[in-house]
Amino acid sequence: MTPERWQVVKEVFDAALHCEEGRRAAFLEQACAADRSLLADVDALLGSDAQAADFLEAPLSLRASTLPGEEPRAARVGTTVDAYRILALLGRGGMSDVYLAEDTSLGRNVAIKFVAPALMNDATSRARFVREARMAAVLDHPNICTIYGVGEIEGTPYISMQYVSGETLQHVLTHGALSEQPLLAIAAQMADALRAAHAAGIVHRDIKPANIMVTPAGQAKVLDFGISRLLNSGNEAGAPTLTGHGALFGTPSYMAPEQARGEPVDARSDIFSFGTVLYEMATGQVPFERRSTAETMYAVINEPHPPAQSVNPLIPAALADILDRALAKDAAHRYQSFDEVLLALGHVSVTAPLVPAPEAPSGSSGARRRHSWVHWRGLGALVLAVMTVVLLVAAFNGWRPLTGDAVAIDSIAVLPFTHDSRPAELEVLAEGIGESVTGRLSQLPQLRVMARSTMATYRGSTVDPRDVGRALQVAGVVTGQVVQEADRMVVRLELVNVQDGSRLWGGEYSRPRAELFALPSDLAQAVSRELHVRLTGDQQYSLARTHTTNAVAYRHYLEGRYFWNKRTAEAVTRSIGHFQSAIDADPTFALAHAGLADAYLILRAYGVRSPEQTLPQAEAAAKQALKLDERLAEAHTSLGQLRTQRFEWQAADAAFTRAIALNPNYATAHHWQAMYLANVGRLDEAMTAIRRAQALDPLSLIVNTEVGRLLYFARQYDAAIAQYRKVLDMDPTFALAHLHLGTALVETGAYAKAIDEFRKAGATGGAMPRVGLVRAYALAGRREEAIAESRQLASDLKKGFAPPYAMAVMSLSLGDEDQALEWLERGFTSGGAWFLTVNPTFDRVHSHPRFQALLRRAGLPP
Repeated sequence: MTPERWQVVKEVFDAALHCEEGRRAAFLEQACAADRSLLADVDALLGSDAQAADFLEAPLSLRASTLPGEEPRAARVGTTVDAYRILALLGRGGMSDVYLAEDTSLGRNVAIKFVAPALMNDATSRARFVREARMAAVLDHPNICTIYGVGEIEGTPYISMQYVSGETLQHVLTHGALSEQPLLAIAAQMADALRAAHAAGIVHRDIKPANIMVTPAGQAKVLDFGISRLLNSGNEAGAPTLTGHGALFGTPSYMAPEQARGEPVDARSDIFSFGTVLYEMATGQVPFERRSTAETMYAVINEPHPPAQSVNPLIPAALADILDRALAKDAAHRYQSFDEVLLALGHVSVTAPLVPAPEAPSGSSGARRRHSWVHWRGLGALVLAVMTVVLLVAAFNGWRPLTGDAVAIDSIAVLPFTHDSRPAELEVLAEGIGESVTGRLSQLPQLRVMARSTMATYRGSTVDPRDVGRALQVAGVVTGQVVQEADRMVVRLELVNVQDGSRLWGGEYSRPRAELFALPSDLAQAVSRELHVRLTGDQQYSLARTHTTNAVAYRHYLEGRYFWNKRTAEAVTRSIGHFQSAIDADPTFALAHAGLADAYLILRAYGVRSPEQTLPQAEAAAKQALKLDERLAEAHTSLGQLRTQRFEWQAADAAFTRAIALNPNYATAHHWQAMYLANVGRLDEAMTAIRRAQALDPLSLIVNTEVGRLLYFARQYDAAIAQYRKVLDMDPTFALAHLHLGTALVETGAYAKAIDEFRKAGATGGAMPRVGLVRAYALAGRREEAIAESRQLASDLKKGFAPPYAMAVMSLSLGDEDQALEWLERGFTSGGAWFLTVNPTFDRVHSHPRFQALLRRAGLPP
């Protein structure tokens, strides 16, 4: 629309507004008799102005700075309202004026929204205005305009809110359809914002390009919750009905069919409106826009939208499918939530531009053309536009590129997130968030990700990311800092190029503390996006899914994993309480059930608790996790370890295979699969599996120790001893490495050194270090010391659980083969795999008929 045409439309529109409603139709017929398109334009304005409570603008009233020849109403400019100094009029809508103001107390610019003077005495409009602020204030999301407060001056209520610089999507779209990258970035941000609103029980009801701001950095902001309606609430008891029965609110061209019919709306109505905006972004056309409001509403209710690919053949099929489903007339046939919409957007793979290359300027400024957004300001602003596109590509949830050259990153390490030491619990949260990000990224087979336990070795240390990357042989290192600001958690990330130390990109993410659970998903998706990882639908789902929406449950889960990773009996026992608290807070939290299973399995392996006290609990927890989420690799891994303990070899193999298929970078799955393979005598395959775990988790103490155990089982004692010593170079206090080093030294006859290692293992290694002492004393000819140690150990174990494996080895060390076999048979009935076919400890009884019978019962080769 040209400025001259706008002036004609506006003059008629203003005159019609001042007519009494009973005389308005006759006035319009007379004023527009010779120009039916003028009647349609004015009619659309009147219908939208009566129905929408716009945030910054009513339809075509636009921002004050964009109205040709308009003299802005500026009565408040230069005045001070509470702590706000009014600087300029930004725009006006059907029920409000919006000003730019300075918050003098905080030194920041804000937007101030006042009820329009003509409506100050309208109690219904004032009530709706205040309701807008109250509902929008509960929405705390990076893609929703933030409400700061509500006040009143001289009887006029106002809202102070975040000032969003930039342009409305409506203005952006006057230059045509968007190119693929900004389209998908804006669509994803809009969808995530509306997902958060719906989670809070709020439906927007007026999604349209005029209510979407796009900042210079490419961030989309959803505006105007002024006509929002609480989901599933109807009218609260005693609350006045502000809309009136059958009253229409929204903008006809973008409203859902049920909304146009005056029927109740829900989240799916916003999905339809979102689909309409997405259609416009992809094609440059509004699918149901007609000459008049009546014709438009008829099209919304009755007419199918033109197939998107018939309007723009460059649209990929996946995007066209999204549009078809979002724009279904029947709400039951649409996406049922924005979680589904986000998942579908992740499937869109654009291999060609959505818009053709721009043609030479045609001189017709009013023509609406489809062309790439990088030319939206013409050649005079090409450099600025190119920067805008670059920012938009990386802008989803706030990312910004820091270098211009693309760098191929196929392997990364996520350093432990740093944190402000206040409060102390931030240490647990920072570590948990970082580990959750690592866990999500590890599910991508295209990307080699260093395991969490390897990265945990850098906890609390100041290191150069380049040195870390070179040591771990990865191309990129992610660093993160967690900061608590009031009731928000802020995470600042960077990706460092190991080759030259440059920052490839960085960004800041912020969530309310109550939405802490959503941060790992935000961060993992951003990293995969910036690495240009092509995701399948399943992989997109794995990154995007939120395992719980309960902040208390999520914090307990993080604390549980924090203690579980310490791998001491005391810490693992403590983790059980946190996992259980997480489950109590959210019984549907599958990861917490998997964590609980892992904790019981570790206590069983350490001999701290009996199989009867651990294996049933582990099984119940693992099965519940899979019932809640069959695609959870952690739960399949737990189940595989449980099946190994019960000699259920085929089931164990299937569980580990499934876990690795779901998450090929999950080091624990490869680790526990290796030990299963060793149990069934497949040592070569076991070594391949443990080397894979070691590659994924090169600094893991337990994985490196297990490498030594497999060498020990292969009778490569010198190699095993060297491996254990490498582990102790990494951590001289690691009890299990001392224990297994002592065991290998016994086989070489270095009994004195073995005794020293068993003593270093101490009580933290459970009963086995003391059993090792008995065996070393006996083989060294120090029988009295062996008997004394065995009697003391047997006495101590009477107070609690006596591990059958430990008792069998001790009996065997003292020459009592029958007693040893009895203990092994007793242990078989309760569960416990002890590498019977490959363990050198049992070589002396391997041919015994009772031992061979035990192997057959366990389904093991002779």
